[in-house]
Amino acid sequence: MNYQTGDWEKITFREDLTYRLENYNGTTYTSVVYSGTYHYDEETFVFERRGTDDIAFIYQISGDNLIISFGKTYVRQ
Repeated sequence: MNYQTGDWEKITFREDLTYRLENYNGTTYTSVVYSGTYHYDEETFVFERRGTDDIAFIYQISGDNLIISFGKTYVRQ
């Protein structure tokens, strides 16, 4: 969440190895939703997306925080 702009992002990981990623733009009041499947190992998460390139990133879990190599931290809700 960016409190200055109102932007936020939410990822939902499901047990069937699918995900839903929602990006909300607080300036335009619009959101974009991505979904697909994912897989991971000890250090890399990969979002698989149909018709486009997969997104891979290095991650770390610390308590309720998912810290990814793009410089973002997601907090478990």
